[in-house]
Amino acid sequence: MPYNTGNPVGSRSPKDLLDNAENLDELVNSPTKERHPDRLGVDRKTWHGMETDFQQFLADSAYQPLGDYDVDGPFTIEYRNQVFIKDGEYYRAAASTDLPYTTTDWATDESSFVGAGDAVLRQDLGSPGGVFLVKDAMAKVDNVAALRPLTGLIDDQVIYLADDGDGGAGLYRVVSTPDPENAPYLFELDNGQKVALGGIPRNVSDLVGPAVETGLVHSRATLSGGGAISSNRNVAITDSDSYTLPDPSGISSGACVSVITGSGAAPTINTFGAENITTSAGGVSSVALTELSAYEFRWNGATWAMIEAGSGSGPGPVSIQLDENALAISNGDSVAPWTGDTGNLSVGAGELELTGTGSVVQMPMLSIGNQGLIFYGSIRSDSPTETSFVRILHSNSADILIYFNYNIGTLTREAGTLSFRSRLSGGSTQDSKVLATGLDFTSNYKFVMEWTRPSGAGLTYVNFYDDNGADLSLVNSGEAPGGTGSAGAEIVSVGVENDTASFTGTTYIQYLQASAPNFTSIGDSICAGHNGYDPDPSHYAGVDNYSSSWQCHLRTEIKAAFPGLRNNFIYNRGVGGETSLQIFDRFDDLLADGAPVVIIGGPNNDYGAAMSYGNRADTLNRMTSWAQDSSATVVLLGAIVPNTAAGSYPANANYYDKWNEDYLGSTRADVKVDIMESGIRQSGERYIDTAIAVDGTHPSVSGYESIGEYIGSQLTPLITVTA
Repeated sequence: MPYNTGNPVGSRSPKDLLDNAENLDELVNSPTKERHPDRLGVDRKTWHGMETDFQQFLADSAYQPLGDYDVDGPFTIEYRNQVFIKDGEYYRAAASTDLPYTTTDWATDESSFVGAGDAVLRQDLGSPGGVFLVKDAMAKVDNVAALRPLTGLIDDQVIYLADDGDGGAGLYRVVSTPDPENAPYLFELDNGQKVALGGIPRNVSDLVGPAVETGLVHSRATLSGGGAISSNRNVAITDSDSYTLPDPSGISSGACVSVITGSGAAPTINTFGAENITTSAGGVSSVALTELSAYEFRWNGATWAMIEAGSGSGPGPVSIQLDENALAISNGDSVAPWTGDTGNLSVGAGELELTGTGSVVQMPMLSIGNQGLIFYGSIRSDSPTETSFVRILHSNSADILIYFNYNIGTLTREAGTLSFRSRLSGGSTQDSKVLATGLDFTSNYKFVMEWTRPSGAGLTYVNFYDDNGADLSLVNSGEAPGGTGSAGAEIVSVGVENDTASFTGTTYIQYLQASAPNFTSIGDSICAGHNGYDPDPSHYAGVDNYSSSWQCHLRTEIKAAFPGLRNNFIYNRGVGGETSLQIFDRFDDLLADGAPVVIIGGPNNDYGAAMSYGNRADTLNRMTSWAQDSSATVVLLGAIVPNTAAGSYPANANYYDKWNEDYLGSTRADVKVDIMESGIRQSGERYIDTAIAVDGTHPSVSGYESIGEYIGSQLTPLITVTA
């Protein structure tokens, strides 16, 4: 701990000498800090900072064109490698000119600048794309990645694409150079087919080549089935093109065709064979599309389905009813929701009273298919020595039981012990465990149970949460009965029962509710945090700390803002290690939740998969559009910018920082949240704080708390809750 005496320079105080030693150690030896305050509080460059600056100086030593003096000026010249054009010549600051220098008029400025000669031209010729400055020169590029950044191309220039890895090699001639801010370059292959190359606009497509699988195809090209469209790839047509959808037998699951119309006649879509494009009006053999609109076609295994991209309702407000998505509900004030009651059931002061041995109430469930399922309950007992339980019954008589005041390990009543048991249809035990001990069920005990089927896992799990504080806390998890199919698909009832042995007291039920989620989320490990949906949470501490997820803290914000909204659990479909395309492959499961709010976590694995910004934006935009077409409001989260502890730093940090800065804001999502603005950024840096993400990427509990609270500050103002 520094003393910071504030004594002037020259002090011989031992405290100041110790501060000097510690500061010198930081200034000279720190491997990460670029700046550090000295003993008097003046911010100083560290040795590491000076090395970093010097490396940046070397990187920036090439000439930096500022523009035309008469068109773009005035300029403030800060570095001697900055140049501008005046009357067709490049000029740089003279050696005698003090910098920074701000230009005013040429009569005043001329003496302060000297001609740069042909140095700028030599630099331009040596840069990527320099060959295109030479008329009629043919350039060879190795791959599409080297071609995308090129600008300044003119008609009739020829490019030889050596190998793009996708069947698009060959000679390309520039036949059109539209405004590069609005459209890609149009090239013509040596066989006469016209294709669009380059990454402009990058949020449309980065795909390239003459094949159906990879091309943006223009100029009335007719393409019929004959090659598979691999999963999640785009094919687009424009103007009066005619397109025949490929043979479905060669199409991977989840394949998409994006169709973007232009300013000419609308394109016509023809089906392959007897397959139909389906719309809300029914099957048709062809569809004339509205001009200047975007449509997407998806093969669902039986038919081609058409949706209009981005046709959702747009940004909030999001209206959520208190009982929104409730599949079965009792608020403890009426026996009406219950059937099959046995024994003594009555209504007290806002709660149901279940009295006596073997008394049972059951509430029928609605069919929910593959939706996420959440149970909410509040129960108390007037006796700490008698057992009651919540029972979730399946159609094949398998069930799950949550016991209050019972130890499943010793098969004895035990005050304050919570136990779990799942039974197969024949009555044998699938899983059993004590969830918690030392609880008090003589006061209203609130709980949440999440019914979840991890992606790729063969079992369904029940995660049990304690809901008696400001935040939920994960108590434990158990396996649901085998053979239940999709999560919750065969559940027929939920009920409360008193022990069949001897029960002389009363179980009080304030509420019991089964719901599909109002809020659902999907993403990679940043989204997954510590949850039971991820089939392999081994790179975390495990399913043991719900607070290590932003969903926990967002739920706290929603609960505080809307205390009457019981169905506030954020269903979590995050799976570690996934890219945007892998998340896209699972997106149908999320849509089945029917949630009015969908949160997509922008993954942190696309850089490692060498995904371009355009493909990333395309994939996230398609997911966004499908959710919006289901009347959901979509929240898209930015990416974590990894710190120096992450592998591939700083290249991965550059990728995600640029995504957050340049691409996130232009996506189709209703709410875009740059989570790096949540206070997790290292002071003075662009990346996540090294104390928050020790491994370079994954946040600590405090980091997740900051992220969840920040998402809540952006989302909750859009939500209105109605009775």
